[in-house]
Amino acid sequence: MEEFIYEGVSIYVADYLKKSEFLKNSIVLDIPAGDGRSSAIMKEKGAEVIAFDLFPSFMKAKGIKSEFADMMDRIPLDDKTADMILSQEGVEHIPDHMKLFREFNRLLKPGGLLVITIPNRSCLVGRFTSLIHEGETLRNMPPSEVDSIWHSEGDGRIYYGHLFTPTAQSLRAMSSINGFELIESVPCQKSKSSIFLLPFFCPFICLFSSYAFIRNCIKWRRNKPAIKLFWKQYKINLSQKTLLNKNLFWVLKKKDDADHTRKCIASLYKR
Repeated sequence: MEEFIYEGVSIYVADYLKKSEFLKNSIVLDIPAGDGRSSAIMKEKGAEVIAFDLFPSFMKAKGIKSEFADMMDRIPLDDKTADMILSQEGVEHIPDHMKLFREFNRLLKPGGLLVITIPNRSCLVGRFTSLIHEGETLRNMPPSEVDSIWHSEGDGRIYYGHLFTPTAQSLRAMSSINGFELIESVPCQKSKSSIFLLPFFCPFICLFSSYAFIRNCIKWRRNKPAIKLFWKQYKINLSQKTLLNKNLFWVLKKKDDADHTRKCIASLYKR
């Protein structure tokens, strides 16, 4: 396998893929594939890897060809092609998340897995900086036109920065509306600043999360599916992985087609 330098969340993704038993003989879509560090591991594990990126020339993994695809558009593959999609640090660069998750659903076979990582805006330091100046970290200014175009080429392709990073709750809701169920939140690097803030913020988060949960359970007491949903939200909000991890590293499973899921949701949660 090629020698890559694994840093940040890519260390945890590499470890997850190396331990995975389902990759052999699977068709895996890696988008955005970047330099191919994850593609190389999945190929080594016996997967058939389809690699796409906005800038395919970034690919460095031997024996893997990266093709052009823009995650803001239709990805050039047939319906129900992949057993798994890996989207590592990609969602936060795309403005239309609903369209993106619908596309992920289209590409996955029934029961297929969507493995995603994004910067964690819902960790304690993320919530604190949103209160202070809306930056991603305390030392950085908020996203702006100065630093939100990370790469561009002469043909007009633009790679945006972290302009569109969703929170944990909005990520769960958008994926669920498009037919996915969260089945695993994978531990990864913890934020030292969030650990420092934990004893100060945790009592307030627990108190007001509990208040909101109880109030909504009373309001929707005749709707059991809604109460089960509120419990999922409550657990995510108080999860140590949500509060302390630098990145959200989620494994989602395709439960149903996006269109059918939306119809079911419309009937389940009628007011």
